[in-house]
Amino acid sequence: MINNIDDINTALDYVREENENFPQDFADKMDADSYNLACRQIEYQLNVLYEKIRLLQDIDEFARSYAEKKIAEKEEKLRDSLKIIEDVADLYHDNDAVAMMVPMQSDGGIIRDRDGAVIPSMQLVDGKLLMDSNAIGEAAVAYVNNSASVPCYNSTYSNLTNGKHGMSTYLVTEDLKDGLEETISVDFTVPASINYVAITPVNAEVKNVRGVMPNHMEVPLNIQCGYFTPQEFAGIKFELVSKNYDTASFHTDALAYDSSTELFYSGLDTHVSDNQTIKQMEESMLATERKYLANAMDSIYSAWDKFNKNVRNRNVKIEEGR
Repeated sequence: MINNIDDINTALDYVREENENFPQDFADKMDADSYNLACRQIEYQLNVLYEKIRLLQDIDEFARSYAEKKIAEKEEKLRDSLKIIEDVADLYHDNDAVAMMVPMQSDGGIIRDRDGAVIPSMQLVDGKLLMDSNAIGEAAVAYVNNSASVPCYNSTYSNLTNGKHGMSTYLVTEDLKDGLEETISVDFTVPASINYVAITPVNAEVKNVRGVMPNHMEVPLNIQCGYFTPQEFAGIKFELVSKNYDTASFHTDALAYDSSTELFYSGLDTHVSDNQTIKQMEESMLATERKYLANAMDSIYSAWDKFNKNVRNRNVKIEEGR
């Protein structure tokens, strides 16, 4: 067992010692003596190897504990020296001043101000440190409107009035190099004093956040810095920029529609008013298809019904003829 520096030096010397007592090569004709000697030499080498491995483990354990012990002793000595320096330095300070050691790492304990008040811990929000706070209330959302340079296929922003998340979907035929920019307008039920705005985008980037005052004037807001001076707003406006999109193909049945209406061209190129969205077109297509199928089935049913009546009338006349 290694207990001190002398022991570890002796162990290292033994581990470094080279053992040349290896078994000799066997001759073409091996006798019992040479075989037994080779076996004893192999056994001896294995025993030496095991002993050296065990010593290496002891050396590693002693070196670790020795290094940790010495580091702790040096650290304690440095702390004592630092305390002496601080005590001596206080003699040259103003007696009215209060010196306090500020730890670089928090231990999770309570931190108090000079007057004894508890200093609240900061919060990490979106990679930024913000002061701890309590939300007094939230502005009630009455209506959410979205607009963009292209028609919106579907929107669930009305869910925001119930405290749920909302999303919008767009279908475009051209490649938008700078992404799709959408303007969101949030109207409050009643004007409220606001000092914090939280927007959690998904697959989009928030830009140009403005607060809408009751007189409809817009005030730029820097929500990246956290809280701002309270102001009374009737709503919030901002832009969402999305540069990620999926490519999809759409196919329609041209036989089910009247091509003379000039609604169908190659791809999704249509001649409709700006107020008609692609979603409304699909609903109109579905209603037209249902009406077409219903009329076609009525025509087929009328033909079969007429045919069956003729067959029944013919059978009746044959019976009367008999």
